[in-house]
Amino acid sequence: PEEALDQMPDVNATIMGVLVVLNLIFAVLLLKWKKIGFWGSLATTVLSFALNISGGMEPNQAASGVIGIILLYGILQIPYNGISAWKHME
Repeated sequence: PEEALDQMPDVNATIMGVLVVLNLIFAVLLLKWKKIGFWGSLATTVLSFALNISGGMEPNQAASGVIGIILLYGILQIPYNGISAWKHME
């Protein structure tokens, strides 16, 4: 991972920094039960994956974020008293 950061162009590093800030905002929105928090997290995950691959990271390392968003979606679908968390979100 450190070698991949050294090889990453400055533009990619700047974009990754912006994506980190956006992820923080989307995490707060998820805590406020807003679906836009999930969709924003999905978008930043896809962009991060693409930037990591273009920066020379191995696909299996870059996929860790994708696995995280898949797990989040699955957790939001778990029913409690017959209703999933996803249905409670605005």
